[in-house]
Amino acid sequence: MQENFSFITEDEARNLLPPYPAAEDVYTTLSKTGAPILMYGMGNGADRILEQLEKRGIEVADFFASDGFVRGHSFHGRRVLSFSEAREKYGEFRIVLSFGTRLREVLDLLYGYAERFELYLPDLPVAGKTVFDKDFYNTNYTELLRAITALSDEESRRIFAAVIHYKLTGRITHLQLAYSTDASYDECLAYESIKESVDAGAYDGDTASAILKKANNLRQILAIEPDAKNFKRLCKRIEHEGIGQRVRTVHAALWSDEAQGVLSRGENRNSSLCNQTYNAPEDTVQLLPLDRLVERYGLSPDYIKYDVEGAEKEALLGSTATIEKYAPILQISVYHRSEDLFELLFLARRLCPGARFLLRRRECLPAWEIDLFVLKASCN
Repeated sequence: MQENFSFITEDEARNLLPPYPAAEDVYTTLSKTGAPILMYGMGNGADRILEQLEKRGIEVADFFASDGFVRGHSFHGRRVLSFSEAREKYGEFRIVLSFGTRLREVLDLLYGYAERFELYLPDLPVAGKTVFDKDFYNTNYTELLRAITALSDEESRRIFAAVIHYKLTGRITHLQLAYSTDASYDECLAYESIKESVDAGAYDGDTASAILKKANNLRQILAIEPDAKNFKRLCKRIEHEGIGQRVRTVHAALWSDEAQGVLSRGENRNSSLCNQTYNAPEDTVQLLPLDRLVERYGLSPDYIKYDVEGAEKEALLGSTATIEKYAPILQISVYHRSEDLFELLFLARRLCPGARFLLRRRECLPAWEIDLFVLKASCN
């Protein structure tokens, strides 16, 4: 269990965050006269970034993809260039990246581009519509300052500050070293103490399978997944791995109370109750508070993971009795909405007085896969 807790003052925190008030952001930088702007990538991500650029009068000259991936594609009425064609046609240009990745070889490629070109990856929320720009930063500066001072170790503050610098500037170099190792993640969990857990947003069972390999005393996982396709994959994995006696599945979504909701079916992990963000087919799904499920199945959870695509606030509000009674370790995804980095931390602090807060992040682009670990005093 993590023991190297420390805290900083607000004056120290100010030195970690971008200067306030911010006069520029990624959009004001791109709006300045300079080399032409080319967008790297196509698809939904590109459409969303183009919408933001067009609102601000920022013109994209062309689109390109990596050499070897261009097969006569067209996007927004233009033939997509290969990278080599883009270099030949424009010479020097600014790059706006429109996709994310977790793949090592792609990350290395993009970091290499960032060293040779002006490369920007505007941060857009996975859920909701609030964009992190200079106005958002200036409006919420006090909350960001409070949040970073509430974090309990240096690694958490380093990640928090790097993410804020990235979100404001769009420069991916801020994220290059702002991630946590597997060992750092493991330090946040006392595996030997976990006997019952909840996996909210279980996807295809990958996280449930992984924790069973580390938590030798874990006898039961409640795996909750709202997306029908992912739920089938979850059940198939459980059957294939022979872990059905230790994993109970629930086809529903966590919420603050019991109701019917509309789930937007995204690709892979991206199904969301926050359907204003997605242009995708919709399904009706059962919404349930975790408190009711814990009571129904007679659970005493030691650990709860929330990765519910923007519904983390509602899921936490539906878990208040469980958190108060059992003081579980909480792992909360805090990257889906622009305000998650501080709003979810403040909510967790209200639900868990005296807790320690650790921030960890998996290596990827953009600033995804950010987890807030909440360790109550009784868990230390």
